[in-house]
Amino acid sequence: ATGQALPAYGVQVQPVVIGAARGFLLAGWLALNLACGSLFAGPPIIALAFSPDGKTFASAGRRVIVLRDVEQTNRVTTLETDLPKITSLAFHPAGGLLAVAGGTPGVNGAALLLRLNDGSEVARVTNETDVAAAVAFDPAGTQLAVAGNAFVRTYTVTSERLLPRHQLTGHVG
Repeated sequence: ATGQALPAYGVQVQPVVIGAARGFLLAGWLALNLACGSLFAGPPIIALAFSPDGKTFASAGRRVIVLRDVEQTNRVTTLETDLPKITSLAFHPAGGLLAVAGGTPGVNGAALLLRLNDGSEVARVTNETDVAAAVAFDPAGTQLAVAGNAFVRTYTVTSERLLPRHQLTGHVG
């Protein structure tokens, strides 16, 4: 697809491909939001993720995660959290859970494990000193890694909680 100019704003919009979920392009609205976030009433989009089956797309910024149907692009549901800033999203490989990282930079943070069917919180792990920056599942979905300021913590994922495994320190980039 070719870019289109928006004369009133002087912005060239190019399609943006994020993942290969069923050939879906997140084009105009995402490119425009990234280029001219001030044009939109809502907060900026900070975190993005596709579900393992490629049918659902999640986006988040402050306190809210929006799940959309990839084919129709319509909003499927909204999940609310108490995290002032959401920095990372990761779908569980089996698809029923969503890991969410965030918090308040320089103050505190947390990683949440949410059920997709009702948005309920399965588990929460906290970082008392800074925002949780990123979350990632291993391919089997049995472990979750949570990154913070100069550390990574790993957890065993169970149906009802996250069990601490390891803390890796010393990665300052």
